[in-house]
Amino acid sequence: LDEEITVSLYETSGHTEDSSCYLIKPDKLVYAGDSLGYYGGRGVVGCMVNSNYYDLLASIDRVSAMDIIGIVLGHSGAITGELMLKYLSDTRIELERFASNIKDRISQGQLQEAITASILVEMSDLKITPDGPFKSSHEALLRDMIKLIANTEIS
Repeated sequence: LDEEITVSLYETSGHTEDSSCYLIKPDKLVYAGDSLGYYGGRGVVGCMVNSNYYDLLASIDRVSAMDIIGIVLGHSGAITGELMLKYLSDTRIELERFASNIKDRISQGQLQEAITASILVEMSDLKITPDGPFKSSHEALLRDMIKLIANTEIS
């Protein structure tokens, strides 16, 4: 790489235990892949928590505090400026809302499988769930995420 270009690795666990992002300078871009969630257009954001709820919240906060101009997401492309800041804020809020919703439904006696099935319908209606060969793996990830949150003490 050019002497003036630096690439720094940052741990952004939560999506998976070993998730990470790359900060490219002087461009001030973060290449996040799937570690910080997905952007499905204005107002449609979300995350998959496959290892630790609190780690993912901390990872979102860590990137939010960086002096950057854009984030490149795995399946969504790049977002910049005010839209990037809104994305980070909305993703954190959505993650907290999702976890609270799961906890509330469990406390009302709903079974995890029933919760998974209803969320899959919601995600399908929003067109944010894959079809074809990735559908079963997506369902398994969601099932694991609900189980993880169900077993996490949310404050």
